[in-house]
Amino acid sequence: MSAHTYPVLEHVGDEIEQALRAVDWADHGADPLVVMAAIRRLRRVRTAQEGERTYNDVLDAIGHNHSGWLNDAAGPAAAVLVDCLAWVRPEQRFIDADGRTRTVEAALRDAVAGLEPYST
Repeated sequence: MSAHTYPVLEHVGDEIEQALRAVDWADHGADPLVVMAAIRRLRRVRTAQEGERTYNDVLDAIGHNHSGWLNDAAGPAAAVLVDCLAWVRPEQRFIDADGRTRTVEAALRDAVAGLEPYST
């Protein structure tokens, strides 16, 4: 069995901090300390177990993980997570439905831009 390696985000700590501090998490219905701590932990994930725990922490910070409900902080959090992906794996590309080669970052940014809070 081969060990899976995880990209470590320690080298992009300043960028993550800037992205986290640029959001008014409380204005989006989330506890700023909880959201920022959960996303910061992504920088130190090295094992599948740490990854699973951090994944759940992030989901709990921006909503209710077990029910699937997200609060308004999910949009800005998704944008920060796309930033993390872009810093770690900027080379990721795919062929879209129209046959164009696109970066994963661009596709995710388009998807995040279309997110809107749920309203009844």
